[in-house]
Amino acid sequence: MLCRLSDKANFAQKNAHQMQKLTIGDYVEVMGEQSTSQSGLVSKHQITVHAMPYVLRKIIIADHQVDCVGVAPQSCLLTKPAEQASADWEYRYSGIEGFDFEPNYEYILLIKNTPISNSPADASSIHSTLIKVIEKQKTKS
Repeated sequence: MLCRLSDKANFAQKNAHQMQKLTIGDYVEVMGEQSTSQSGLVSKHQITVHAMPYVLRKIIIADHQVDCVGVAPQSCLLTKPAEQASADWEYRYSGIEGFDFEPNYEYILLIKNTPISNSPADASSIHSTLIKVIEKQKTKS
């Protein structure tokens, strides 16, 4: 089951031990189990939901990279959440597995973010994998 996150505070509190920082519009996969118990003539149904340890996120990638400094000088992608197209661009210091950036194209991607336990202090604590290129649009000739 795939659920769109609309009540971040409630979901994040219940699943904080498994989840990274969530934003409205993120998609999380959940597994559930239903149990039924009867007491007298009353039947009670209970559904238990467990969040998977990753988040599916739609992001926009700018049509160019910028110079930035992480551990050493490098080029960074500029990204922002797809649901917040008017937001400021943010530097992305780590790559996205399976994604090959091509200059002069703006992308909308669906990525899978998985927390990395015990990551080095100078590395990302999130591993990103490309799920799908939703849109690739040429911006310059």
